[in-house]
Amino acid sequence: MITLMMSVFLGMQIIDCLQTSWIVNNGGIVQSQTVLKMYHQFGVGLSLALIKGALVIGVLLAWSEPVTFVLCLLYAMKIGHNVYATGELI
Repeated sequence: MITLMMSVFLGMQIIDCLQTSWIVNNGGIVQSQTVLKMYHQFGVGLSLALIKGALVIGVLLAWSEPVTFVLCLLYAMKIGHNVYATGELI
């Protein structure tokens, strides 16, 4: 089950990276000041890679199937919200 759950989680991180990059490059607003500073300092692509990489490593190191399931649900809601707000999946 760990492989399936982690695969779903990784897939959602990839979709979220693509969505976030598309939204920011098309004039979207970043709410987090820390992330905004990272975007200005490192660029959107590298910042997203660093953030998502750290998140995936953290989930792997502190593996808990129920927690990862909840994270998958939260990212599904975030991706759904982005689709609703922009009208585009990616």
